Amino acid sequence: MKLRLALLTFSIMLFSPLYAADIYRWVDENGRIQFSDVVPEKYKKSAKRMDSRQYELSPEQRKEAEGPRKAGEGASGGGNAKEGACRRRKGRQRRRSRGAD
Repeated sequence: MKLRLALLTFSIMLFSPLYAADIYRWVDENGRIQFSDVVPEKYKKSAKRMDSRQYELSPEQRKEAEGPRKAGEGASGGGNAKEGACRRRKGRQRRRSRGAD
């Protein structure tokens, strides 16, 4: 069972870049730049295909981004939601007290 799961995970990671969708860029009627894998019909002539491979991370960059993490630590830097809310609340209280001086 573990071998099947490992093979499935490996094959998904190996072949997922092959099935990546093309990304297109165009400017809408309001002058806003839009990015999507689906281009509305009226912008098909002006849409440009973007090379998204330039934004892919190398294996070294992925390792650096993941970095060493402690057990139970998520991408937010560790702790649980209750501790994070407490830190944010204390930060707001400090900012308010500085503004009152």
